[in-house]
Amino acid sequence: MREVEEAHRQGREVPPVYFNVTDAFVHVLGAVTGPTVDDQPAKKYMNVLTLNTAGSNLVLFSCPTTQALISWASAFRLAAWEKSRLEEIYSAHLIRITLPYGKDTPSTLVQGRMEGWVRIRVAGQTDWRRMWMVVSAGSESSSELARTSTNDSSRPVALEVPHKKHMSNFSSRDRQEEPLPPRPLLSLFTSPKSKDEKRPLLTLKEVSQAFAVYPERPELINRSTLMKLEGHLGEEEMAGSMRNRQGWLLVMPGLEVGNTQPSEMLKWLVAIHDAFALYG
Repeated sequence: MREVEEAHRQGREVPPVYFNVTDAFVHVLGAVTGPTVDDQPAKKYMNVLTLNTAGSNLVLFSCPTTQALISWASAFRLAAWEKSRLEEIYSAHLIRITLPYGKDTPSTLVQGRMEGWVRIRVAGQTDWRRMWMVVSAGSESSSELARTSTNDSSRPVALEVPHKKHMSNFSSRDRQEEPLPPRPLLSLFTSPKSKDEKRPLLTLKEVSQAFAVYPERPELINRSTLMKLEGHLGEEEMAGSMRNRQGWLLVMPGLEVGNTQPSEMLKWLVAIHDAFALYG
């Protein structure tokens, strides 16, 4: 603010500072007492909300009134929701124009599961990690999905679609006899080896949104493989400050060398949509 005031006195402009509110967390604090600075005594600020981006950049806003506080908090959250809604529409368009059957694409789950290598970033963290991801439908939802595929003759069944080895069928052991979890679950492991899969390093349940992320430039659409999942993070240590809280994961599927097509990412999206019964 001081820079803006100084620039105004000098008759020049200061470029704005941008914050990515899409992945930010907004919290209403109420009253906050600021620290003593130089000769200035501590000052109490009312109607404060915080904007936390990537878990490291914390910005505090002091609003003039309680009504203004509510309006600003609502505006931040609405802006993030509208962006995610646009991403959902973009994802539906990608599926329609990229996959052979469009919106009628059969489930990419095999025996209620899909698994493979991905790179992930957890809400509130900045580092990317290479993990083995397993998407599992709940035992009840998987049975319902099978009945739907059998009864609906207008929709192609999943067995008609070949799967590449690095997707669902690429595993160190046969999973056909393994029971599905009671509820849909996304689990992350260090590797597909049996000894590493005894306990996941991170879980995500109650997924409410799963969509492809629109790239920075339109010409990158055909090469973008980034998707975002929103849900309830587990209480594993890897979740960090987001343990047992609502949060998100950024996910990039591991692709074969030279393969940058979004179709592989969309197969993951279809599997997640089916496993968690999203979007009908």
